[in-house]
Amino acid sequence: MGTLFALAKALFRNLNWCSLTGALVGAIAGFFFSLFQLQNPSLVLIPSEILIIGILLGFVGWLFVLLVVGVWLHYGVRAIALQTFFNSMLTAIFTVYFNNLIRMPAIAVIVGMIVGIIIGYLLCLLCRRYEHKHKGVSHG
Repeated sequence: MGTLFALAKALFRNLNWCSLTGALVGAIAGFFFSLFQLQNPSLVLIPSEILIIGILLGFVGWLFVLLVVGVWLHYGVRAIALQTFFNSMLTAIFTVYFNNLIRMPAIAVIVGMIVGIIIGYLLCLLCRRYEHKHKGVSHG
């Protein structure tokens, strides 16, 4: 068990907050979508179905993040709700999209984590640029 924790620490230590949240939601979406793919191996989804499933899994992932990070880790649900909502939705939709494309349920969780890390990183980058651009601007 110690080896597993050491590996996780080495892999995720340098990721920013948004990437970690994305990885968590991506793992959840990938896991549930892999179960769906295993039950329906020949089914290929159309874009509207991908969107619906992605939104549903994004909502599940978002609620999980709010519980774990917002409540259990005491960050506060209101403080993280909006940012994690967008991250969760985008991560889950793209996780479903890519896993539907490659059709390999055995690696769906890993694909979801990678998608979540990338989306989280990009969202964090956008937020930093927005804050830097608007720093010092009075809105009163």
